[in-house]
Amino acid sequence: MSGAVHVRLHRPGIGMLAAVEIFALGFLAGVLVLWAIPSAFDVEWSCLSSTAAVGRSGDTYADGVALAGTLGWLLVGVAALFAIITEQRRLAWLVPLVWFVAFVVGALIAAAAIGPQLCPAG
Repeated sequence: MSGAVHVRLHRPGIGMLAAVEIFALGFLAGVLVLWAIPSAFDVEWSCLSSTAAVGRSGDTYADGVALAGTLGWLLVGVAALFAIITEQRRLAWLVPLVWFVAFVVGALIAAAAIGPQLCPAG
C-alpha cells in the first residue's frame, strides 16, 4: 500500500453554476439596460416639470426593459431548471447567456431607435 493520498476535488454542480450565472448576468443586464445604455443614448424617463409629470419615449423604454427583463429572466430560470433536471449541462449554462446577449442587444436597439430624450429644464 502506497502512502499517496488521493484528494477528490468537489466541483460545484451545474445547478449551482446556472444559478450563479443567472444572478450575475441578471444583475449585469440590469445595470446595463437601466443605467449604462440609457446614459449612452441620453434616454431619460420619469421627467418632472414645475406643473406635472411629463411623458417621454424614455418612459416606454424603461417600462419595456423592466417587463422584458423580469419575464425573460423568470423564463430563463425555468428553462435552466428543466435543463438541469434532464441533465443537459450545456443547455443549462447556454440559456442564460443567450438571453443576456439578446436582452442587452434589444435594449441597445431600442435606445438607439428612441434617441436622445432629455427631460425638459424647469
